[in-house]
Amino acid sequence: SLLALIKTTISAGKILVYALSMLMTPFAAPRNL
Repeated sequence: SLLALIKTTISAGKILVYALSMLMTPFAAPRNL
């Protein structure tokens, strides 16, 4: 149960980081050019 909770938390964290990176891309792109 605890292991499943940890796996779920890690998966949610990865999705959250991916979503944040997608949101930040338009703002970061001009600086990267």
